[in-house]
Amino acid sequence: MKFRLCVVAIMISMIGFSGLPAHGKSRIKPGETIKIGIIGPMALRTGAHMMITSEMGIESYNMAGGIEINGSKHKVELIKIDSNEFHNVADAATGAERAITRDDVHFLVGGVLDEAVAVIQEIAADNEIIYVSTAYTVSENHIKHLRKDYDRYRYCFTTASAGAPALATAHIGIIETIANAVKAVGVEKPKVAQLVAKSRPGDAILGLTTKVFTAKGMEIVGDWRPSNQATDLRAETAAIKTSQPNIIYALFSGSAGLVFGKQIKELKIPAIVGGSPASSLFPNQGIEYSVTMMGPQSIATKISDNNLEFYHKFLKRSKNELCIINAYDAVAFLLKAVEKTGDLKADQIIKTLETETWSAIAGDMKFDPKYHKTKFLNDYRPVYGVQKLPGGKQVIVWPTKKTAVEPHPVMIPEWMIESWKKM
Repeated sequence: MKFRLCVVAIMISMIGFSGLPAHGKSRIKPGETIKIGIIGPMALRTGAHMMITSEMGIESYNMAGGIEINGSKHKVELIKIDSNEFHNVADAATGAERAITRDDVHFLVGGVLDEAVAVIQEIAADNEIIYVSTAYTVSENHIKHLRKDYDRYRYCFTTASAGAPALATAHIGIIETIANAVKAVGVEKPKVAQLVAKSRPGDAILGLTTKVFTAKGMEIVGDWRPSNQATDLRAETAAIKTSQPNIIYALFSGSAGLVFGKQIKELKIPAIVGGSPASSLFPNQGIEYSVTMMGPQSIATKISDNNLEFYHKFLKRSKNELCIINAYDAVAFLLKAVEKTGDLKADQIIKTLETETWSAIAGDMKFDPKYHKTKFLNDYRPVYGVQKLPGGKQVIVWPTKKTAVEPHPVMIPEWMIESWKKM
């Protein structure tokens, strides 16, 4: 009996030393490296940007010898995990599981598609590993999981602050702002051509914008639905020019965005482009006078205490590409929470994440304690409408209501106004 008790005591002692309970990690050995798994589509630009921003998030700690926990320094290591989620969501699950069981990560950061985020959440919850999603929007699954079973999914956070409907609202706000500027120069009923990528989300957004734009006094002159992978939009742009719009509402990405900007310039269509025309991946190469929805990390205008410094550092590392996804905030929040907590106990880190105010690239924010999505404070916003002006200048024109920056009026070139007078 004494021997059995001694064995049990030794086993308990070993578990305490290893810091590896049945699930997750709680204790950390002196000098042990903190590992953060970065999971995303690593073969694509999105994954490359995810890694660059993650590296930016850890470098100040490692340059100082590591993050300090209870008087001990710990280096931070990033584990690169290819989710392959745009081709096979199952690979995201396999990658997350491997990162936890083989690479022994302390945290997971990443994920873009709703379906991929959902499966990573399940694996994180099973293993009691804190996971911060970098998806562009808050998915319905994320909210549903935390609403249904907070105790199981409390490990899951997202750096997004709003769902797809809120992004549609942003697009509507941008087009309405442009329409008001068009009306101000004498056009009684602005005409809108809608160029929205052929996709299920595009179908939903187009149904909404058609109703809202019409209700707000605009006339829809036609809908065009190219593929995001289109390499030639001359047929669409020629037809749009014939329809004589004042505004082109654009929503697409990929190769279509690159050719659209070039071909609309060649045709010299007298219309202001608004929405998300994906030709703005490089600074100073957007469509002149267009108003594009952009995040603060890609705007060369001071918004918060952090965005301009981040903008310039990222450009150097990305070879002059604008940031399309940001994992910096997620990594920085986790490391700051570890510092404040003083260990790796998940429950304490979760409480810290839920209660502290964080300084993000976009501005001050907090995590909603119920659904673990971000909420911006002090009039900061996750996205802005940015107008591209000649000479590489860009100005924020939306939101027109109070924000952390003063909006400028939408500028319309004289040649467009003269063209509209002749219509």
